[in-house]
Amino acid sequence: MSSRLAECPSPGSTRISWIHAGLSEAEQEQMRKMLYQKESNYNRLRRAKMDKSMFVKIKTLGIGAFGEVCLTRKVDTGALYAMKTLRKKDVLNRNQVAHVKAERDILAEADNEWVVRLYYSFQDRDSLYFVMDYIPGGDMMSLLIRMGVFPEPLARFYVAELTLAIESVHKMGFIHRDIKPDNILIDLDGHIKLTDFGLCTGFRWTHNSKYYQKVGTPNYIAPEVLLRKGKTLHKATLEVQGIH
Repeated sequence: MSSRLAECPSPGSTRISWIHAGLSEAEQEQMRKMLYQKESNYNRLRRAKMDKSMFVKIKTLGIGAFGEVCLTRKVDTGALYAMKTLRKKDVLNRNQVAHVKAERDILAEADNEWVVRLYYSFQDRDSLYFVMDYIPGGDMMSLLIRMGVFPEPLARFYVAELTLAIESVHKMGFIHRDIKPDNILIDLDGHIKLTDFGLCTGFRWTHNSKYYQKVGTPNYIAPEVLLRKGKTLHKATLEVQGIH
């Protein structure tokens, strides 16, 4: 990181300092504007310093409708990351800009053990890039295929973790909308992390998405979403787990 970037204050530490400073509402609003500007500058500097030449592709982890996810190694540190590449042309042609914004936002904001972490995001003329945690344990679908059927204690464990993971996403103001075994990763300690927020939406004007669109993988969509009746999307997401 450059010295300019290092000089930018941590958004979290700045926010804590003025919340507890006993400032008036007007002073707090002024500080909010200053903080948002600093965060904007911080993110702009961070993006300006990144490009795909800083990473070496090791192998392809998966291929999707808009691009691919690859295992990469950062040249200067040797650290391993999963890099998601999205073709801008396909994102625009399929009207997925709102979903991409929502995915970027939730990955950037999530600071918990249930969601893969976004380290860098940048773009070039043709593509968007998300550099995220590499989770070496694979996905739950692969585990199901290997085991055939989960023993009941293991099934209870993963249902409990998935419930907590989905709850954490809802508390951040987002809805995943594509919960399925393929999008649940298993880390080295056997705990889950949610990934692939490409169909998620959030309660923000920038996402510009209708909550009740029929999106997701057909075999995993809750009946209430298909019929557009009955339950909120929060409850429909839990329905995918078999929780009523």
